[in-house]
Amino acid sequence: LGNHHKKPVLVDPKGLDFRKYANASIITPNRKEASLAAGIEIRDTGSLAAAGNKLLSGIPVNNLLITTGKDGMTLFEKGKPPYAIPAKARQVFDVSGAGDTVLAVLGTAVAAGLPLTEGAALANIAAGIVVSKVGTAPIEKDEFHNALNRHDKR
Repeated sequence: LGNHHKKPVLVDPKGLDFRKYANASIITPNRKEASLAAGIEIRDTGSLAAAGNKLLSGIPVNNLLITTGKDGMTLFEKGKPPYAIPAKARQVFDVSGAGDTVLAVLGTAVAAGLPLTEGAALANIAAGIVVSKVGTAPIEKDEFHNALNRHDKR
């Protein structure tokens, strides 16, 4: 339906068969979900690349963002090399809501017309804020602005 109306479709996948998300704009599995769906245990950058490329070639989708916890995330776009986005060092209290945050920020960035690489970088920063809190918690506007400013100074 989204494709019919020329709207981006972002998916946080569930289950092992990602083919049910055919033609989505981007799928955002975590490391475990991507490992299981690809049938490749993701242990390092080599196995991450193999899993990401296998998933991209096996389903009709052009983009995949695999979140890898403390290692950040990697964006796979058909026809381009993987784009790794390292996590910023933070104390992790709770990963609840991190995937939802990634999808929300990435979706907002895509809707605003930003390139996927920039949207994924913003999502990575936002996820870093969320995991530094206990339980599921929203990101305050000032928190996000401060994190962006710290990121820009690096």
